[in-house]
Amino acid sequence: MNNAQRCLSSFHLSKHLTGNQRLWNAREEGQREHLKRGDRIRRRVGKREMINEGESGAYRNGGVKEYVAANYVRVLAKLDVLDAKNENETAEGDFEDENGSGSKMNIYGHVATIDLSDAKNNSELLDEKFIRCLHEPVLIQNAFEKSRHGSASSWTLRKLLEAHEEEEKRTGGLFQTTVRVRMEDGAPSGNNGRRNAKAFVYAEQSHEAIRNRKFQPPSLTQQMPFANGLSRVLEYSGDGAYIQSELPSNLKDEMEHDYSRVFTSFENSEEFVESQPLRLWLSKRGSISPLHFDASISTLTQLKGEKTFLLFAPFSGLSQCYLYPDWHPLRRRSQLSINDERIRNGLRAYEATLSEGDVLIFPPRWLHHVESSNKTNYSVSITRRYIYNASSGVNTDTSYALRFAKWAKTRDKGTKALSRLYSSGMVNPDFPSRFNLAVIDLDEDGKCPKLCETKTFERNVQEKWKVCVKALSDRIVARTKNISSICVRGSIARGAAVDFESDCDLIVVFENERPNEQELQDLRSELEDVRAQEFPFAKKIDVRFEKNRDELNAEQLFTLATSSLCVSGEDIPKSSSRMAPVRTCFPTLLEDVNSAIENGSEKAMSWACKRCLRAAFESQKRTRFTREISRCCEIVCEEDYPKKKYEVGDLETALVIAVKGPKMVFGDAYWLEMSTALLERLSNCILSAKI
Repeated sequence: MNNAQRCLSSFHLSKHLTGNQRLWNAREEGQREHLKRGDRIRRRVGKREMINEGESGAYRNGGVKEYVAANYVRVLAKLDVLDAKNENETAEGDFEDENGSGSKMNIYGHVATIDLSDAKNNSELLDEKFIRCLHEPVLIQNAFEKSRHGSASSWTLRKLLEAHEEEEKRTGGLFQTTVRVRMEDGAPSGNNGRRNAKAFVYAEQSHEAIRNRKFQPPSLTQQMPFANGLSRVLEYSGDGAYIQSELPSNLKDEMEHDYSRVFTSFENSEEFVESQPLRLWLSKRGSISPLHFDASISTLTQLKGEKTFLLFAPFSGLSQCYLYPDWHPLRRRSQLSINDERIRNGLRAYEATLSEGDVLIFPPRWLHHVESSNKTNYSVSITRRYIYNASSGVNTDTSYALRFAKWAKTRDKGTKALSRLYSSGMVNPDFPSRFNLAVIDLDEDGKCPKLCETKTFERNVQEKWKVCVKALSDRIVARTKNISSICVRGSIARGAAVDFESDCDLIVVFENERPNEQELQDLRSELEDVRAQEFPFAKKIDVRFEKNRDELNAEQLFTLATSSLCVSGEDIPKSSSRMAPVRTCFPTLLEDVNSAIENGSEKAMSWACKRCLRAAFESQKRTRFTREISRCCEIVCEEDYPKKKYEVGDLETALVIAVKGPKMVFGDAYWLEMSTALLERLSNCILSAKI
């Protein structure tokens, strides 16, 4: 009896065992016992194949062994233990990176997350307008109706096997599954020329160099029955594989009609054309798709297990990831692994972890590295891709959000991006100059000159604003006692107030105890009434009431010295000494951002963006000082972007939100989620970039 006969004989034995009626009807105990017998049979078959390697080597890489393994998968599926067996075979310990050293990538931030199970998130708002304005990755949780009732888990291995075999039978075997397998002598996919045993690197098989065998690719695709491919993925035969194949028609119908609502958003718009139909991605735990980018808008729906994406913005990622040339069979792929120092130090990763029922959407040219989680033995995902149909001519949307999205998709780096915000009209180009937002050079001791050294209230404040300040000051003196000093600060003090846009900012310092809060609140209301009736050109009144001078802290003294002029009483600015800039936003940034996110209002988000811009300025030692957010943004872009401290565009986005508000930037539907993600990653980056 030769090797093939032995293998077939062993397989007939396994069929005989599975035909036992008692085992077919067995519950948990009987299934486990039969599973053990099946494992013993499979191991016996494997040993028999290796009896005479010289004579039967052909069987080791396919043939009988793969036939046996495929039928072993079918047996487990019929016993309804295929999924239970593989769900229990989870790996022990943490997943190691592709070089076996553990993940070391620094995470810049998490992608924006929208939960459609949240009552306030109406899934109808996930429409083509939202997709059109999308310029960064977004994770949609509970993205399809069935996932909210626990039905995402119905995408079992048995279900997939039965659906594919039904399609194979219906088409007479013409329908085959595309399976990516690694090549023994393929190009290395890790660092230092080492081959990564868990990575599946795409290669363009139609490329002339591969067809002429001038280039040995790291992997190739093969067409085979689904059961054969599944046995390879689960490593019952071969050394692993990755199913990357078109879905059979019955599963396509289920996905399109019963599951993901994301697809509807694209299909309802004539502006998007499908570039790749629904595609199944089935992999074993720990499988990796190394760094690469797609040319289309990508959607990935996670149906079983978990996947983690590390994504990198195209503006910084593509120029620093050492892509293969466009003529190469591995084009659109990076030559470096995720843990190469040049990637870790040069790029900032956006992280997204997908659980069952989640969908990730990300724009074209976003570099990404994908890992299948160890929490289950396998991962099932569905992808669908789209391209923008520029010739549709149906887009009549001229909203600010869409204009901003166009800026974000084509933005430059640092000060160039900021300049284009002004030149495109996204931010009024006169904004800095209208308010005379000067930047003050520090002296040789690192101290800031005082405003009163070059200006006085009587000589430099505009006349109409001078009348306004004096009237309000007189009202404060008449209504309160023990006032030591009243000062005006900001654009009025600089002589640069703008009608209907500038605030009237006053600082009132008492000699000892100040009035109680109720009295001060009543006074604020009275001053606001005076402003509205007599001085409507002032946007609002902002009055700070402070205790006696001896109790003023460094921040308050610095504000009085550098940006204030005395209106009446003791001239505190003049009697103060020059001071080094005081960090006012950086120390409390994390607390401020968390507070704003918890509040969840537009005003809170805009305020937090202002805090971020000022904290970014304060995070480094400067030779200049400013408090104005546009100047802070300009200086940080100029000085810190070359040092790769921030992701391109985030600071500029924070500036636009601070000036225009988050709804103007992200639209009416999910501005809160998008703003939250921006604030979290930007604040973390600012705090890690401190002096």
